[in-house]
Amino acid sequence: MNFSHELEQLLSALSETFKRDDGATKQTSEGFNIFSVLGVETKEVLICRFLGELLNPNGSHGMGDMPLTKFVQNVLQQEDFSHVDAQQAYIELEETIDSDRRVDIVIHTSKRVFPIEVKIRAKDQDEQLSDYFNYYKKHYGNDKVYYLTPTGWEPSKKSRGNLTVDKQIGLLSFHEDIRKWCEALCGNDRSPAVQCVKQFMEIIEKMCAEINELEAIKNVLGLNHPFDPNHPFDPNHPLMLSAIRLLKNKDEIEKTVMRNYLYARLKYTESKYSLDDPGKEDAAIDSHALLKIVSKKTKKTIAWICVATNLYLVAQKVKSGEMTRSNNEQLWINESSEKREYFWQYIAPTGYKTPKFPLKTLTEFPDGKIEIDAWLESIAQEDIER
Repeated sequence: MNFSHELEQLLSALSETFKRDDGATKQTSEGFNIFSVLGVETKEVLICRFLGELLNPNGSHGMGDMPLTKFVQNVLQQEDFSHVDAQQAYIELEETIDSDRRVDIVIHTSKRVFPIEVKIRAKDQDEQLSDYFNYYKKHYGNDKVYYLTPTGWEPSKKSRGNLTVDKQIGLLSFHEDIRKWCEALCGNDRSPAVQCVKQFMEIIEKMCAEINELEAIKNVLGLNHPFDPNHPFDPNHPLMLSAIRLLKNKDEIEKTVMRNYLYARLKYTESKYSLDDPGKEDAAIDSHALLKIVSKKTKKTIAWICVATNLYLVAQKVKSGEMTRSNNEQLWINESSEKREYFWQYIAPTGYKTPKFPLKTLTEFPDGKIEIDAWLESIAQEDIER
């Protein structure tokens, strides 16, 4: 097999798929997004707490029962639900039922109960929705449970058992249902929660874009129809074999991409310094080192460019008085461990929105130069022992 040719076919197929995918919406926020900082898009418990607070008629959002009323009327499609019903309702999070199962969000009213299971990354459990349905049917006469996911996919057979989608299981999606509900809430400009809701809408877009990308990749590789005889899976298909080879070399490919990006973007005085790939001895300084910076004068390594999640610069020694700039801006962060003392600082491209530059998790790379001369000039080069 010509691996280069098959790999090119795989990358071409994925490229065309992503060009057609209009669902991969970028975040639009130019400022601080608390949900993004906390990584909330992958944390179901935190998302449920946020939704539960918005649904609470007495919540701190200051919108009264309006969020709950709109949610039940528009998302759950219970048009006869009134403000009076909402005022008498309460919200339970992780409500415990039989067999110590916990239902993510349950809306209790004087007439009805609406149990909602939220799934983002977690897998379905055996008989999960079936047990929920049977419990609320027995105790409240309920005839439906709801299943909320990023894009409204169906629960697995092992979770739903004999339940029927649409009739006994209501499918809900963050991308359609929750986003539209949030848009309606943002019409209340006087609420202190509006800015948070807007930021949460950005996280919904990010969450759904990542899932759509994964589904597109699985579709190209023929992995989306494991039980469909009309779409037989071929583990020896050239695209599948190419993908497996990429996965085997994922870590080294990732490092090489980041290194090449840094070689192209780092800006420094080339007459004074040079870049080189780190060796084994450099891992003792920082295991995340991708490049080392060598002084052309002393021929010694004076700093290391590193990436854990964010991009940062590490040095062993800095000049006396160079811990801060003249305006008292902190230039280096000093840390120590049992083995050594060292200095480090976040670095980012010119014009990047924050000092933290999450190079390891980026899907697109900004064009700005990463200027490091100011830091390099503050390093005590002559004193470094090698």
